[in-house]
Amino acid sequence: MKYLILCFGFMFFMLSAVAQENKDSECAEKMAKYREIFEKGKASYGEAIVAWHDVYANCAGFKKQIYIDGIALFEFRLRRERREAERNLLIDTLLSIYDEQMKHFGQDALVSGQKAGCLMKYRAKDAELAYDLYAKAFEGQQNNSSLPVLAGYIKCAVLLFTESKKVSKTDVIDVYVKTLGAADAKLSAEENRNKVKRIERTKYTIDSYFARSGAADCNTLIDIYSKQFEATPKDVLLLKRIVETLTKTGCVDCELYLKTLKQLLDIEASAQTAVLLARAVLKKNEFESAALYAKKAIEIDPQFGEAYIIVGLAYAGASETVGKTPFEKKAIFWAAVDKFEEALEKDGGVIEDADMYLGIYTEKFPDEELCKSQNLAQDDAYKIGGWIDETTKVRF
Repeated sequence: MKYLILCFGFMFFMLSAVAQENKDSECAEKMAKYREIFEKGKASYGEAIVAWHDVYANCAGFKKQIYIDGIALFEFRLRRERREAERNLLIDTLLSIYDEQMKHFGQDALVSGQKAGCLMKYRAKDAELAYDLYAKAFEGQQNNSSLPVLAGYIKCAVLLFTESKKVSKTDVIDVYVKTLGAADAKLSAEENRNKVKRIERTKYTIDSYFARSGAADCNTLIDIYSKQFEATPKDVLLLKRIVETLTKTGCVDCELYLKTLKQLLDIEASAQTAVLLARAVLKKNEFESAALYAKKAIEIDPQFGEAYIIVGLAYAGASETVGKTPFEKKAIFWAAVDKFEEALEKDGGVIEDADMYLGIYTEKFPDEELCKSQNLAQDDAYKIGGWIDETTKVRF
């Protein structure tokens, strides 16, 4: 009896294998038929979709290409359909194809992102479902998420926040931080110029959605970023993201902004970081520090016009504290104007600002009578003391 059971079992297995082999052969034949039509181009899609549907209905899980082709076919039909009822049926079919692809071939994170994009494109009223799909896609792929997923995720979050408040301000900021961080990671690892441009465009898109979301509250941003800064203070990508976000949202009058810039300048010195730091401390009337950081920027990039302007403004701002007499206070403006003139010589991009400051501070020079009281003639050399420590020339 045991032997008979084993024999029947083996026979059943063999028959099943033969049946499956026959079915696979039949599916391969049907697939080849529809693909031949499909590959003729969009003009043949109407005919191809009939043959495709036979494969889709009877050869579930045979090849992943079936589902990829199905999405292309139904999107093609959807773009040409104007009747609402028909459009809804086509959208339902599209979404079900994504589900079937995940059921048979996995890659849930990847396909969830594609399905979310489909929803936002054709059925934006289901943005809440799309948001959940984007979240699943991002959590599964992180920095490997596609650029459309990164842009779509923040767009969806902002839409739900601004139109229905179905996501919170904190959620929007969290999505912004994650998507921008993933884009930054892609950018730092990419060398292909065209791909770099696409990533930069995506970063711009992410920033644009966030900037007009109304979620960019300084206190919330500072709270979120402060925790991240304390956790990983040497993460260069994080430091750059903090600086970029706080700068673009105008949240620069805080200790976090200064700490982040100083840390970034220590780890990865750049003229831009030094100028941002100089600009920030200049606003706090820390004139000596502002000049110091601006001069650091000039060391790195001698053509950086804004750095010269900041040095000049720092000198001018310190006139009351560095100068001891009315003459010394006014003489400092000679040194300030020297820097504005250097800015003009070095960087054509700062002409407007440099000209403006030249006009303002030239008017503040010591007059001829005051200079003569110091036994100074036109174009004489004159040394400014204190931390400025610059030799300039007499002008009146």
